[in-house]
Amino acid sequence: AAAKACCEGWQWRAALGLLDDARRCGVRANAFVLAPVVHACSRGQAWEHAIDLLALMRRHRPPDALWYEAAARACNLSRRWEEVLWLLADMHSGQLQPTRVFMANFLSSVPGGSPAALRHAVSA
Repeated sequence: AAAKACCEGWQWRAALGLLDDARRCGVRANAFVLAPVVHACSRGQAWEHAIDLLALMRRHRPPDALWYEAAARACNLSRRWEEVLWLLADMHSGQLQPTRVFMANFLSSVPGGSPAALRHAVSA
C-alpha cells in the first residue's frame, strides 16, 4: 500500500527505498510488491530502475505486457528510444504482443521518427 501511494505521488525514490526495506525484512519481491514500484519508476522517468525491476520480476514469473508498458513509459519520458526498442525485441522473444500504449511510447520516444529505428522495430 505504501509503494502504491508513492506511485500515485510520483515518488519513485521512496518506492525503491520501501522495496529495499521490505527485502531487508525478508519480504520476497513478487509481482504484488514490484508492480507499484515499477509504475512509480515509470512516472518518474527512472528508466534504469524500471528495466532492472523488469529483470527482477523475470526471476519470479514472466512479466506481462503491462510491465513492459510501464518500463517503456519511463524510457519514453527520458527519450531512451533504444531501450524501448530493446524492450520491444524482448517482448517478441517472450511471445508477447506490444500494447497500443507500448507502441505509442515507442513511437513518441524516437527522435524525429527515425526511419531506421522504425524499420528495425517492424522487423523485430
